[in-house]
Amino acid sequence: MPPFLKAIKIIIFIAILPSSCKTDDLILENDTRDGFIGEWAVKETNSIFNNDSRNYLIEITEDADYGERINIFNLYQLGYSDSIFANISATDKNSVIIPSQIIDLNTIEGLGILSKNEIDFTYYVHDGNEIDTVTAHLKR
Repeated sequence: MPPFLKAIKIIIFIAILPSSCKTDDLILENDTRDGFIGEWAVKETNSIFNNDSRNYLIEITEDADYGERINIFNLYQLGYSDSIFANISATDKNSVIIPSQIIDLNTIEGLGILSKNEIDFTYYVHDGNEIDTVTAHLKR
């Protein structure tokens, strides 16, 4: 093989090597939903129940169809048969937004903020007659 072909092969190999060893950011990047996923103990106060607190459990799972969405089961003690979805904020990965949606004839919307192993939610539930203002503190 002529020496100049060897030199060209070496130059091409050296040029390709860094790009082939580049870390794939999509593979190594943590899922922004990870901190939210799991079972949580809820302590909730709301305006309809005279600010009495309620304690119960919820389950938060990843949404299989949308990468920046979570599903919340049993929020407001509405049961595990349906879920409320929340979107991870585009500007703050520790915040979720519950867009207005209807579950069991209740319209629910609000937001939540994750800090370490706790989440604070503020949301509103409208049953057609009253709007309940709810604050919920979640712990693992």
